[in-house]
Amino acid sequence: MKRISVCGCGWLGLPLASLLVREGHAVMGSTRQAEKLPTLASAGISGVVLDLDPEPASDVDERFFDCDLFVLNIPPGRREDVEHWHPTQIEAVAARLSDRCREVLYVSSTSVYPSRSQTVDEAFVGEPEKLSGRALLKAESLLQATDGFRTTVLRMAGLIGPGRMPGNFLSGKTSVKMGDCPVNLLHQADAIEACRRVIHGDVWGEVFNVVGDEHPTRREYYTAAATALGVPLPTFADDGEAPWKIVDNAKIKRVLGMEFRGLDAEA
Repeated sequence: MKRISVCGCGWLGLPLASLLVREGHAVMGSTRQAEKLPTLASAGISGVVLDLDPEPASDVDERFFDCDLFVLNIPPGRREDVEHWHPTQIEAVAARLSDRCREVLYVSSTSVYPSRSQTVDEAFVGEPEKLSGRALLKAESLLQATDGFRTTVLRMAGLIGPGRMPGNFLSGKTSVKMGDCPVNLLHQADAIEACRRVIHGDVWGEVFNVVGDEHPTRREYYTAAATALGVPLPTFADDGEAPWKIVDNAKIKRVLGMEFRGLDAEA
């Protein structure tokens, strides 16, 4: 049994924390909203209220940072200053964890890779186009350079699954851009399984891409997804060849034995 803290018990963090409880771990989980604490408690999770602004509040329960493993699962958000704000949040958490926690699992994103019309793996080096991608890349480096704990980074693709049905994403929209670009998507269940395999395998000091095997074009995928749901189809602009990327998942399959489900629009 490990003492595990999950920072960010939302759409991904809550089912992950619930699974870890069922597997016998002592789990604490954070939420920004006190009204969600009963939901955490009902799943056997010891809940704490934590809002990184960008520092934790002075009255935060310090037991949250005393753990064997800390899962850091907070998105960078859409702020104009996100390239500074998010790394500052992560730095504040890292300062609390240093010498109090042994391992950190950081949920990052494949947005750290720029679109250069090529396949990218974990060794690829390039400047992300989006500010959020730059923020995540800085946060990754900060955690990996912090003494006192070991960090593994999971760069997750666009998440689909319960409550996030891809058929609804573009339904009825017109002149959608980048119709001929391949998608990089990941089912919630595979995201949780990737976290689980890192934790149970004690695989630290690594970076893994977490993305499904299939990469149909946006036009193919979202048209089929909308058709499966019986909702209005999107239409796509003829905008020529836009830059794209295919994120390679070979490393996590080789090292952790991951197998990915198909990108079933109904799954």
